[in-house]
Amino acid sequence: MEHIALENYDALFELIQNTLIRQEEQKKKGLNNYNMVNIVRKATHEVGMHSNIIYSLINPNSNHFQDDLFLNKFIETIILSKLELTSLQDFGQVYSVKAEEPTETSRRIDFTIKSNKYLIGIEMKVNAPDLHCQISDYYNHLKEESKNDNDQHVYIFYLTKYGSNPSDKSLKKNQNNKTCLLDFHKDDHVKNISFEKDVLNWIETCQKEVRNITNLNIALENYKEIVQKITNQYKGNVVSIKEELLNDTKSLRLALKLDKEMHTIKGQLLYNFFEKVKKKISDYNQNYKPVIILPEKNQLTPKKCTDSFTQKRGNTHFGLVFDCNFGNNKYFFIKVAQTGLYYGVVDTNKIKEIVDSKQKLEKFSYCHDKIRETLKLTSKHEKCAKYFGDINKLEQLIDSENILEEMVVDIQKIEEILKLEKV
Repeated sequence: MEHIALENYDALFELIQNTLIRQEEQKKKGLNNYNMVNIVRKATHEVGMHSNIIYSLINPNSNHFQDDLFLNKFIETIILSKLELTSLQDFGQVYSVKAEEPTETSRRIDFTIKSNKYLIGIEMKVNAPDLHCQISDYYNHLKEESKNDNDQHVYIFYLTKYGSNPSDKSLKKNQNNKTCLLDFHKDDHVKNISFEKDVLNWIETCQKEVRNITNLNIALENYKEIVQKITNQYKGNVVSIKEELLNDTKSLRLALKLDKEMHTIKGQLLYNFFEKVKKKISDYNQNYKPVIILPEKNQLTPKKCTDSFTQKRGNTHFGLVFDCNFGNNKYFFIKVAQTGLYYGVVDTNKIKEIVDSKQKLEKFSYCHDKIRETLKLTSKHEKCAKYFGDINKLEQLIDSENILEEMVVDIQKIEEILKLEKV
């Protein structure tokens, strides 16, 4: 690790510690990041979250009982500027607001807002990809309607998180690479709008209008937080380590340097845990010693511990084997398998059989009905070994006394079971 003055790291750790203390103080005062809307639906859910909420607000007949207030604010803050209009009168008299309007091509436009002068289709994309000819189909559907109505101007508003452009396949090509039925020029008839700026601005404008109506203000605030989350602007009400680091460049640089070394730190922590296992078993019975009966690639090493915390884990089945005088070629083992920690009994005859057949030495546990029943071995991954931890839950590697005590108790149980077999 690059040499950095210890006092600099002390400042970083102090910042983190102080942030954690402030978090607890704020929580005790009642501050929270609770959002009931987000519990019902994921923030990125297009139909269940955003379509339903936006439509419930712009629909004049909704139960908010604000008539066309939110609709007019939507038109004023989002639509007018994109169409270079100056007033609601320029937009015309709205006679229809719909969600999921069906088209002749068996598709549904997320929203439509129709006046005697304009037909507006709004297509919303949070994370979903564009479909073939989607935007052009929506435009042609509304254009055909305008020809049979008042020959209104037709526009598609393309709503994304950051105001992205629709893809070419949505505008120009279908799945057979044939040209979509175009009757418009994208730059003239497709308007990009964003959750990041346009929708947030609309929500905040609506809040000013109903600031004295508590439940509506809370509902709008909840939805504003959802929009902030999907556009990476949400900060929460409780102070976070992330925000504190982002606001402290010096500490952030130190944290990033420390992060580069975390896999080696975690690896050493895991290796130290196995050292604790050795000591715990030796304290229980000094005659119980580690033995080398596993192939080299399955033996415990510091490097394997470190590799367990990298993307290239390699062989993740490794650990220690102890001769606990079980007899009949039976030994106690403790190992890492993927990210799980397991222990149980191994039969060296089975290990030899697996190695001789050139199979991977992974699930080599000795299956014994009485041991499985006594130790309550229920892991779906290792039916004959006891799962007792995840190496990514580092706290249990640091404060491991309880799980090590449990391990020793289980060794005693195994001793009793296998002792009876010797008789």
